[in-house]
Amino acid sequence: MKSEGEYFASVLSLLADETIVLDAAVPIKGGYGSPHIDRLFLRTPFRGHRTLVAKFVPEATGREISAYEYLLRPLEGESTQPVAVVFGEDSGWWLFLRDYGEETLADTADPDRWLRAARWLATFHTAELPPVPRRLPLRERFIKYDEKLFRERLKESENRLLPYLAGVNAEESEKILRIFRSHRSQVESELGELVRTPTTQVHGDYKSRNILPGIGKGRDSVFPVDWANAGFGSPFQDLAMFIREAPSGQTESLLDTYREVWIDRRSEWPRGDDFDWRLNLFSILIHLIGVGLLALYHGQGVDPARQVDLLNNRIRYLENADHSR
Repeated sequence: MKSEGEYFASVLSLLADETIVLDAAVPIKGGYGSPHIDRLFLRTPFRGHRTLVAKFVPEATGREISAYEYLLRPLEGESTQPVAVVFGEDSGWWLFLRDYGEETLADTADPDRWLRAARWLATFHTAELPPVPRRLPLRERFIKYDEKLFRERLKESENRLLPYLAGVNAEESEKILRIFRSHRSQVESELGELVRTPTTQVHGDYKSRNILPGIGKGRDSVFPVDWANAGFGSPFQDLAMFIREAPSGQTESLLDTYREVWIDRRSEWPRGDDFDWRLNLFSILIHLIGVGLLALYHGQGVDPARQVDLLNNRIRYLENADHSR
């Protein structure tokens, strides 16, 4: 069996450059959200970089490669771009990215950095995409976030929640299930209208820990990572996920900034009451799906107490959530 150093040395050999020598490989524990990513320290620079981040993307889920090749092409210079992409021996791609460090937006409450992330999101949502290349059926790889998909995910979320509740005391289990089913029923009754918005490209997981503040000189130089859930759907999906983590007192300024960029680039926008209603309902939808994911991964190598806290936080949010316009 290869050591970690030998393994990544063989990975680097895929780049066909004999001058690339690996000094060390260190797993990134928090910044990029994936166990398949390591920071590689090179003895000599490769394309101007002495430190790279290597991520393996399985061939069956090559969506992330397609995101870099297609969705992010109009935003070159304002988004992270691969230093190199090579097909490996393990039926998948190796994605080599510039190392922006482990700090994410989740590590800061700096208003300027959060405003840049809001501007970037609106710019991404309103970017005009180039024609789909014929050589690769890219759109088939992207997720279509429509009413059908969200209904499936809500059903899946409840199915994941039920085994978890079997280990909770009866009174608490009954309360959680009642709250979950009440909101699921209300969301499903409004899903058709909820997703009836301009269809845009979406990140699919635009949370603060997937956003690197960046070190570029431009005002929009933030670098979202982890494009495994990229697709097409309502922009409110990304916006709701982003806003729910906003530092205290910054929500309105972030929403105003997002709206200003959108209107400047696209002109049309839903009425104010529609905006607030869609943002709120997408937030409820995200929490419902999140409850199922936390229940599914309970006890699977992650701090169980922390997962229970996160799940209970989502339930408390749902308990106080309001669907009214």
